[in-house]
Amino acid sequence: MTGKPYNDFFLQHLDFAIEYISLHYPFTEDQVLENMPYLNKGDAFYSEYERDICSTVCPEIGLCFNQNIQWTLALKRLWKVGYEIVLPDCCSGNGGYYFPAIDQNVVWGDVSPEILFDIIPLYVYKELWDRHSLNAEYYQGWDSGVSDELLEDVVYSKLSLQELYDLFQRDRTIVLFNDSIWQYTIKDVLTFELVEQVLAAHKKLCTQA
Repeated sequence: MTGKPYNDFFLQHLDFAIEYISLHYPFTEDQVLENMPYLNKGDAFYSEYERDICSTVCPEIGLCFNQNIQWTLALKRLWKVGYEIVLPDCCSGNGGYYFPAIDQNVVWGDVSPEILFDIIPLYVYKELWDRHSLNAEYYQGWDSGVSDELLEDVVYSKLSLQELYDLFQRDRTIVLFNDSIWQYTIKDVLTFELVEQVLAAHKKLCTQA
């Protein structure tokens, strides 16, 4: 990799770069609104086992898991909050969801509509553990896609570019989800200039598709 090495790393792995900036970059509210169509929005619920379909329903991890954004209620209202179940058992437990298209809440139990929005931003490690736990409970050890190293939440000190690239080649999910890699390695090099380059390259691909 030549030139600005981190720029090269992100621009050469554009799909990963979009995943990464969606999850970690501290966008302002205006930047989120402007770039939402080109970011990974994510789903605002945690994995759960849906008995009606005998399957685990997992969210896409994206922007709504970003802990570095100053979340306003206006931003949170852009998401469908909660997982919609077809026939909720309204007589037991608490739950609900929110439909942004019609600005409508559906809640049951002791849940108030305002509390629904408290789920954003979601926590990546809670979601990873939920996937692992549901997999162990319902699927007898089938691969959940969550490695032991992710669950152990290993703390990485500052990585060289080569160390980062080697880790990416071994398991890109560790680079994506491990918060210490963001804090100690990528936070200072992922400038808004680089983010703009990533978004511009992604937009160009989208218009060509």
